[in-house]
Amino acid sequence: AIADMFKVAGIVAAMVTISPLLCGITLLAAPGVYWLARFFGKHIYQAQLGVRRSVGEINTFLQETFAGVRTLKAFGQEEPIKDRFEGPLHGNLQALNHEAVYVAYFPCVMQLVRALTIAVVIWLGARLGFVDAGAIGLAGLTVGSLAAFADLIGRLFGPIESLAQEFQTIQRAM
Repeated sequence: AIADMFKVAGIVAAMVTISPLLCGITLLAAPGVYWLARFFGKHIYQAQLGVRRSVGEINTFLQETFAGVRTLKAFGQEEPIKDRFEGPLHGNLQALNHEAVYVAYFPCVMQLVRALTIAVVIWLGARLGFVDAGAIGLAGLTVGSLAAFADLIGRLFGPIESLAQEFQTIQRAM
């Protein structure tokens, strides 16, 4: 996590060196990234709690069943117990699917935000680069520097996504 924070700081420093204006525009996406990560983190955490509850129900059911297995066999109750076990299993499947939806959508949404940010910055950089560039802080902005800036944006989102993934791992462990 500390290494990722240093990466972010270095990337932002490089972005400021290329164009402070475009760096500011890029950093406007940061609150959106934060809120998206928070939204998904909260929902993933709730879904993981549901998975843990369903696993607990399965374990409780199994423990009670195994404790009374002789009695169940003596009265021929294997089929009703098997049918009752379908409920906890189905609940676990639903909880896992609910969690999987959020875990699957999170990287896709982050990629979309990354792509939109790159598109906006390139569009603005190209558009403003042909106007009076010196007056708005884009002096020396070339096609190569725009390409480098787009690459830096991609590199900026990598450590941020990595931090979010580490947070999800910590939530699972808790």
